[in-house]
Amino acid sequence: MATGRHVTGASVHSFRGMQPYVDTRLEAGVDRALEEEAESLNRTGVELANSVGLRARGSLVEVESTVWGALVAAADALDVDLLVTGTRGASGLKALLHSSVAERVLKHCHRPVFIVPAKCEKQPPVTL
Repeated sequence: MATGRHVTGASVHSFRGMQPYVDTRLEAGVDRALEEEAESLNRTGVELANSVGLRARGSLVEVESTVWGALVAAADALDVDLLVTGTRGASGLKALLHSSVAERVLKHCHRPVFIVPAKCEKQPPVTL
């Protein structure tokens, strides 16, 4: 049975949401540092996808309201077949007070969503 890219001709678009940090007390370089971190994470995602034979590209999505809203909007704009996101594994009081980005993406996205748990330490074998 063929799997993955052989069935779908899949390509990967890695995007990272970045919410500009607005605080005049901090140095102007904070936003640039956040942008560099996001770009680095995108490069890692693209390299990982390419390493298993997928066509991949990355982009930075600036968040103007909510992270989950920006991710859903980007998925719609790119007409993706599947949105993959991760969790940070919040628990306790923080989890009770704040619904996770992944949970809200799942509730509001009208496309298939695959959520990778934060504690996904073992990598399953990749079959292509």
